[in-house]
Amino acid sequence: MKILILGGSGMLGSECKEVLGRRHEIITPDRESLNIVSWDQVIDRLQQISPEIVLNCAGFTDVDASEEEDFAVRKINVEGPRNLAQGAARFGSKLIHISSDYVFDGQKTLPQPYFEDDLVRPLSAYAKSKAESETAVRENSPDYIILRTGWLYSRGGSNFIKAILSAALKLRNSALKVVDDQFGSPTWTYRVAHQIEALLNRGGRGTYHATSEGFCSKFEWAAFVVEKLGLKVPVEPCKTEDFPTPARRPVNSILENRLLKKQGINVMRDWKEDLNEFLDLYGEDLIKEASRD
Repeated sequence: MKILILGGSGMLGSECKEVLGRRHEIITPDRESLNIVSWDQVIDRLQQISPEIVLNCAGFTDVDASEEEDFAVRKINVEGPRNLAQGAARFGSKLIHISSDYVFDGQKTLPQPYFEDDLVRPLSAYAKSKAESETAVRENSPDYIILRTGWLYSRGGSNFIKAILSAALKLRNSALKVVDDQFGSPTWTYRVAHQIEALLNRGGRGTYHATSEGFCSKFEWAAFVVEKLGLKVPVEPCKTEDFPTPARRPVNSILENRLLKKQGINVMRDWKEDLNEFLDLYGEDLIKEASRD
């Protein structure tokens, strides 16, 4: 298949380029040659490329900055997906749009997970833009996949693991404090890319959840990384209120991959299993990178 990937230089986009590129023709234009907020560019390039699949990994993902950048957030996270949905519909392409666990308010009693058909209640500007992006896709594309995921990490890009390592290596005789009242599933972008391929192979349609199996707090995630990599840094729990941020985060970001399991195509693994493998592969390099920051 010919797959057009938007946001191909980001964490998930880069992984999809690598994984899907093993069996498919991949096209990853830069923002200058295909800016998703430009209707004319979207239509012109889709007509030229004629992709069977349009995979949208692009987005404004800085959750806190989104509180002050409403215009840019809405252009990129809502108008962009709407343009892609309309363009894909016009030229007969299937659209895969990446969404977020943040579309939910996180108020479900732990450890109850969120299902695909639960009512969305976004808490932040970023979350609202992702919820609206889903509506834009559903209203404009007859053949789409909306894939909600969250707590992503990878070898490239900026993510929680890199932030933890950078902070841990800068500490001098003090503990690393990490919130223990936010829960979710650390999810490797590599596994999500394979899940997208499984969905394509089975002709998936509709809204899916795709995160690692199991869940933990951010404190447990950080402690796992620090211990696995042998860093002699104490990790201590704290509360979200101890480190206030501009944007509100959901307390419960646990997603259940119910539809993937129902259709027999769930390839997501336990979060500890994937994180172990990831740190075995890249842990030393990540420490070296963090030490240079």
